[in-house]
Amino acid sequence: MERHEIHNRITELMFGTTAPTGQIWTAIHEIEHEDAARVAALESESAQYREAAEKADAEVERLRKHADFYLNRCNLLVKNQHRMRDPERTLVCDVLANGQLLPDPDGKRYGSAALAAGKG
Repeated sequence: MERHEIHNRITELMFGTTAPTGQIWTAIHEIEHEDAARVAALESESAQYREAAEKADAEVERLRKHADFYLNRCNLLVKNQHRMRDPERTLVCDVLANGQLLPDPDGKRYGSAALAAGKG
């Protein structure tokens, strides 16, 4: 069998007709080419998403380590507050509990030395 006869027989088996063979095979090749282009585009897009996810994972890990660094220091301060003297203990307690020092315009809460240090 010659090539065109093989194409005609395959086309007849696949599509129930032998006419127009060339157009059907051209369409099949075009579809295959379009599919390959779509697959390549999806693979490229997928690679970009994977790269972004890897960067995000690395950033999350960096931030987790950063948070652990400060959490460990805060835990050590809490654990050792009983060894501190006032006004240092009060300063540490306020920062840990409130995230900042409380207003102390008269210097009563933190002592006059702390007030003087804050102004200078």
